Amino acid sequence: MNGLVVLESYRICLMVSVGGILMSLLPLSAGDRVALVIGNNKYEQALRLNNASRDAVALSNRLQAGGFTVFTVKDGTIRDTLKALKEFCEASKKADAAFFFYAGHGLEISGRNYLIPVDARLSEEIDLDLETLALEKVIKDMSRSGAVLKVIVLDCCRDNPLRKNRSWISKSRSSGGGLAEVSQNDLAEGTMLVFSASPGKTALDGNGDHSPFTQALLNETKRGSGGISSIFSRVATTVKEQEPWIKFDGSGKSFAAFNEFQLLTDLPIASEKINASHIKSGIAAMNTRTGALLKVPEQFTSIQKAVEASIEGDIVLVKEGVYYESIKVFEKKRIEIRGENRDTTILRTRLPQSCLTISSSSEVKITNLALEFAGKERVSAIDQSSEDDSDVPFLCSGILNNDVVIEKCRINGLNNLNGVLLKGKSNRVFDCELEKCITGIKFCGQDGETTGAIQANKVVKSGGYGILTCCLARIRISENTCSECGFGIFTRGSVLQINGNTCSSNKLGGIYVSTEKDDSAVNDSPVRIFENHASKNILGINISGESGPNKIMFQVNGNECNDNQLYGIRVEDGMHAKVDDNNTSGNSSGIVFSDSAYGVISNNESVDNELHGIQVYDGASCLISGNTGKRNGLCGIVAYGADTKPSITDNICNSNGTYGVWVERSTVCGKFSGNTTEGNSKGGVIRSGVID
Repeated sequence: MNGLVVLESYRICLMVSVGGILMSLLPLSAGDRVALVIGNNKYEQALRLNNASRDAVALSNRLQAGGFTVFTVKDGTIRDTLKALKEFCEASKKADAAFFFYAGHGLEISGRNYLIPVDARLSEEIDLDLETLALEKVIKDMSRSGAVLKVIVLDCCRDNPLRKNRSWISKSRSSGGGLAEVSQNDLAEGTMLVFSASPGKTALDGNGDHSPFTQALLNETKRGSGGISSIFSRVATTVKEQEPWIKFDGSGKSFAAFNEFQLLTDLPIASEKINASHIKSGIAAMNTRTGALLKVPEQFTSIQKAVEASIEGDIVLVKEGVYYESIKVFEKKRIEIRGENRDTTILRTRLPQSCLTISSSSEVKITNLALEFAGKERVSAIDQSSEDDSDVPFLCSGILNNDVVIEKCRINGLNNLNGVLLKGKSNRVFDCELEKCITGIKFCGQDGETTGAIQANKVVKSGGYGILTCCLARIRISENTCSECGFGIFTRGSVLQINGNTCSSNKLGGIYVSTEKDDSAVNDSPVRIFENHASKNILGINISGESGPNKIMFQVNGNECNDNQLYGIRVEDGMHAKVDDNNTSGNSSGIVFSDSAYGVISNNESVDNELHGIQVYDGASCLISGNTGKRNGLCGIVAYGADTKPSITDNICNSNGTYGVWVERSTVCGKFSGNTTEGNSKGGVIRSGVID
């Protein structure tokens, strides 16, 4: 058994890009940074792994090179693990950053997550607290340490290694494999939690030297580009089959904090050595330079000239001011165009040109710029609530491009132009403010070829869509605010997940998912729509399709869909969905399944709606179980239509305006039991025209 290994830290110059994850967290001039890295292969009572220990050693070396004090545990017992955690937290007191990484077996029991040391036996459930490290203990101990930023990364979502020999584990698990989801409210301020696979999904150990997730992480940190959240977003795109899961605490501040610290910010700048004659002529200096800072207007009279003079790794720094330009980036190279201040560094354009057009397959990053429409022309040919925005220019457009990042920009279309259009793979729009655009952010491209993330943006007063996707895409749409738009979020074709968004006070809908064909050829796993706020719209969350039954399943859970004019959540057109643990109150109807939709409606709270709590009709087939439907204007649950086939069990339907549960005589009701129907005005249950 290998004991605890403590690696001493040392600092290196930022001229090299190893340890990017660390240097992205904080500049080198910041205070202490501490890491605990655990990798377990040699299990005594569980299936042995091949790569976890190598993962830990490789990442420890990378972190140490980045200036962290690193505590490394290789094949650790529970005693080794707890000792290391204690020493790690002691060393993290008031540190600027604390980083925890675990590779090995993990286990979910009754909704709680556990990390398994190599000597764990787990003969009985009581052994969990004695022989494993609970994730909640890691979170709490790191919170108590007082570290400013806390990163927890778990590459341990392998399937249960003990299930065949421990029957009590099989009975206690909430899902078939993987880890359980952790609420952002359980994370202390300044905490970022990363799973190598989404909750309930297993990850791979890998056939190479490292697991797929850790290999992607090592590759990205070696590249050393972007803040910590950007790095993990690229990792998630690389191992998209596992659907890595990233969660920030509920303070609303953490995403910006983790994404604030840029690796390139502290690179030594070579631009001071550029020959003055080269600057005046707009010719790039020696091609051997890297990371040069090209200043506008001090060194270049226009942004376009600086872009043309740039080479791989350069930063075009634009001073405060107003620039009337239409920038084009067509050459294949990795550059950044960075404004000095997104409120006062303004790039303006007149129709029909865009502010920025990117058409290359290399990485281009746009940060801290304001993009504005400056002309007096009005776009009158386009209905701003129409789906057709193709004739309207975008202030920033990326065509046939990959790895474009639009970050911390302010974009205003003055009700005439669209905001951001990106086509291609691994594109990202982060932390931008968009106002008065016909469409705020649009991702489109070939089916299955569009990937990336739209995260932490604020989109207001878009006449058409706040966020629009127009293809079968592997995109994560998370933590955005879309208000006073036509639709907050509208997807034509499936996406990976829509989570943590606030889509309220929109003219039409909060979140609208429309599938047009069999999406399973692109996304063979459920589309997750969770922890969103979709309130005070005409409709809250809508899932529909134009081509009939679809193989994709939608998991709709933990959403707040209240006070919408029509319904909180609706599933229609043969879509398959599991709708559970949502709050749908104060709508016309809370949850609606119609037009041959099928699936499960469970554990939702649907109260104080104008008509019904849950409404199922026109051929819908679903299990309705464990819901609360109280104080609705008519019924708690209503089902009607000759082809409608509900099973209604264990619901609480009290104090409604007419009946607790009403099933039309022509409706074929399957299992019907365990429902509580008290205090309703006309009766508890009416089936086949007869009150029970």
